[in-house]
Amino acid sequence: MISDKIENWEQYFTGEVWGKVFKFISSLNSDSPEGITEIIGKKLYGRVMSYETVRPDEGKPEAHQEYIDIQVSIVNEERIDWYPMSENAIRSEYNKEKDVYFFQIKEDAPIVIRNVPGIFSVFYPNDIHVPKLSAHGPQVVKKAVVKLH
Repeated sequence: MISDKIENWEQYFTGEVWGKVFKFISSLNSDSPEGITEIIGKKLYGRVMSYETVRPDEGKPEAHQEYIDIQVSIVNEERIDWYPMSENAIRSEYNKEKDVYFFQIKEDAPIVIRNVPGIFSVFYPNDIHVPKLSAHGPQVVKKAVVKLH
């Protein structure tokens, strides 16, 4: 897991593909349309979406096997909790079509991210993360998730 200011992305990543990831992210604003944008087909794509954040006890701890998630808030703030894979039990079988499986969490998150505009958060396969959490009560968040195979 990595979380930092978007302007610092080159401290972590190099190469053409990562350049495309952050070019896409940097192009987003409050007027960006919701939906999926293929950047390099199914190998690299972004999804812009809006939803209302939920209480921490309503969150769904998830992880992936095939894709890296790069998450950015465009409008408003959400909280994302992070957990190590080794300390939590799988709650559902892996769904290959959706590249996701869910977990039963035993304790409070060791890392809590304030995903606000201007920040990116990268979740590698096997990083358990709980997105969509309210930071200061429910609010509608507009965000993008870039999926990198």
